[in-house]
Amino acid sequence: MIAPASILEICLIGWLGAFAALIAYKFLTGQISTGGLLADQPGNGLQADRLQMLVGTIAGAAAYVGLAAKAGGFPEVPDWMLMLLGGSQGIYLYGKKLRSP
Repeated sequence: MIAPASILEICLIGWLGAFAALIAYKFLTGQISTGGLLADQPGNGLQADRLQMLVGTIAGAAAYVGLAAKAGGFPEVPDWMLMLLGGSQGIYLYGKKLRSP
């Protein structure tokens, strides 16, 4: 017999997978606009603070998924990951402050 916690975990992973697939589909079909993802206005060019925040977030998420796969569950978030994400957000906010009038 499967434990209720295992069933819940399987359902949660399935739901998250379906949600990720839906978002990927909408990105690929153009239903989600990425025009302002790396720049304030279209045509303004790449902004380094936005790029580093995107890369830091993706790297942190990938590292956590790797930790979760090794542990076989949801581990505690390591201090270095909190510092990475907090520092990345701080750099982004500082850049945003510098660009505001």
